[in-house]
Amino acid sequence: MTNKNDKGNYVLAIESAIGEGSLALLNGNGRELAAKVGGVSRAEQILDGMEEILQSAGIDISEVNQIAVSVGPGSFTGIRIGISTALGLSKALDIGCVGFSAFEALATTLPDRDRSVVLPLGRNMYAVQNFSASPPKGGTTHEPEFVNENVLINLFQISGRYFLLHPSIPENSLRIAKFAEGKRNFVKCTSNIARLIGNAGVAGLGSKKLAPIYLRPRS
Repeated sequence: MTNKNDKGNYVLAIESAIGEGSLALLNGNGRELAAKVGGVSRAEQILDGMEEILQSAGIDISEVNQIAVSVGPGSFTGIRIGISTALGLSKALDIGCVGFSAFEALATTLPDRDRSVVLPLGRNMYAVQNFSASPPKGGTTHEPEFVNENVLINLFQISGRYFLLHPSIPENSLRIAKFAEGKRNFVKCTSNIARLIGNAGVAGLGSKKLAPIYLRPRS
């Protein structure tokens, strides 16, 4: 087992449930040292991708002192793979592991506005969660929703909120792309959710419980 005193101050972040996933390596100041976007949605891809970004940054795995992982939403399989890989690394390296939702990660990019984070779930289905500019103590009280494209377009029309869209959404949906075009309250967010989750880990946020967020359509 690695001696904790020999570790550096690096956070390795995993997101494997949305699209093709992402990885990021950050230092103790939250600066991204290396990253990989796409091609990390399976367990073996995550491990290969980690080796790739660690080598790129010149950091040995033994120097990492925390794992941060997305707990969802997204692909059920992707969520399970990400969490199990993070827990395995945490145990093998004898380091801490925290979970953070992809909703909360993207919401941090526009903290001073009432905003809705929209993430793709495949087959024209989307996950939506609302965040307030000044949320009550403990964070947002709004539960996430699982909606189809028609419901999402309707939400766009009746709400004056800012919408933070994962970049794959307007790229894959012509209707959404046309609706959002030219409107200042639609923000195309980063595809590297892992970097945002890593920043949460650096800031001491997240939960050690790693409770997955599985969304299903309302019956």
